[in-house]
Amino acid sequence: MKVRQSGFSLIEALVALVVLSIGLLGAAALQINALHSAVSGYQNALVSVAAMDAQQRIWKLRAAADDCEIDPTDEKESWKTQWFSDAVENPLRNISDTDTDITLEEGDCQFKIQIVLPAEGDQNPEPLIYTFEVLNVWSGEAAENEES
Repeated sequence: MKVRQSGFSLIEALVALVVLSIGLLGAAALQINALHSAVSGYQNALVSVAAMDAQQRIWKLRAAADDCEIDPTDEKESWKTQWFSDAVENPLRNISDTDTDITLEEGDCQFKIQIVLPAEGDQNPEPLIYTFEVLNVWSGEAAENEES
């Protein structure tokens, strides 16, 4: 007489364990990818805030000048020190300040802010470029009309 086996065999249990392991590895990879995307989004947001800070500094220089021939060198160095220095409390400390720049474009008070985030793996880093124009709202005539 043949005895019927009940329950799982060792092979079935091992196959189930392999399938479960593959599923857990997939879930772990998904978590790592989500964490990487969150860090990348956080850095992009901080870079946008740093660019807006640079824009405000240029506006301050433009308010004190008569024309667009302003030299942002001193403000640029102060801005780089504040945002890209190698201090532990600085979240953008891994960004190279040699590739980061504020330049006056040719033409009507247009400035370009370029910030290069570090590359991942073999990828070439692409600079994030912010371009803005500072309007001439502080003309001498406007100030004289307000005083009258």
